[in-house]
Amino acid sequence: TMPKTILALISLFLWMLSSLAGVSAQSVPPIPADTVSQGPSDAPITIVEFSDLNVLAKATPVIEQVLDTYAGNVRRGFKHYPLAFHADAPLADEAALAAGAQGKFWDMHDLLFAQPRNLKKDQLVAYADQIQSSDSGCCSCLMGVYGVEIH
Repeated sequence: TMPKTILALISLFLWMLSSLAGVSAQSVPPIPADTVSQGPSDAPITIVEFSDLNVLAKATPVIEQVLDTYAGNVRRGFKHYPLAFHADAPLADEAALAAGAQGKFWDMHDLLFAQPRNLKKDQLVAYADQIQSSDSGCCSCLMGVYGVEIH
């Protein structure tokens, strides 16, 4: 479970943001169209996560709990930020984007973060099968189709 101190700090931060005078969903810049997101587009609070899919996702449970606690008031975005020293990260990002093209980004995101040390091509194809992403979509992602979007 999440440490109560972290949840309390996040809750306080979100409360402070939501109580600022003059802040509305209209005054918050939208997430760019190329950013994968979940939650209402008019949410007053947006969290954008910049991450490498080749690491353990320590922030993910916190973000998910915030989304659950403040359902309808928080939008989550994800920007791919593969680190140069993680050789498997770009391919993992491409697999996530290909899954996203089929409406399965967050399923792949969660699966990759759960298994960050096992991101070779064969395993990514198996993950695509596991989330029921079509073979053609995954195979195309592993050929560099989405590489431009993550660099």
